[in-house]
Amino acid sequence: MHRTPLMMVALNGQTNAVEVMVSGAKADLALQDADRNTALHLACSKGHETSALLILEKISDRNLINCTNAALQTPLHVAARKGLTVVVQELLVKGASVLAVDENGYTPALACAPIGM
Repeated sequence: MHRTPLMMVALNGQTNAVEVMVSGAKADLALQDADRNTALHLACSKGHETSALLILEKISDRNLINCTNAALQTPLHVAARKGLTVVVQELLVKGASVLAVDENGYTPALACAPIGM
């Protein structure tokens, strides 16, 4: 599947459009692109904290919070790697797994560690 309009505005950090889509348009937050990223993964991957928080505000399903992309990364992996502290805190409150392991064997805490020390 290609990216939905919500995925595109989340990826680009267009917070007003994200807000309209998650509140008014009731966009499907569970849809995944070809790399199995959700809109939340994409917002986090580009460091768009406000967009990520707007999406996160509408998610209550723990399965969606812990949804993995093709690299087996959860939104918590991506948010931690990008240093999105508030998003990380909100994900943890909503039940994000700190023990989830990505394709490299990294937990979210290890995903944000410097590489090649």
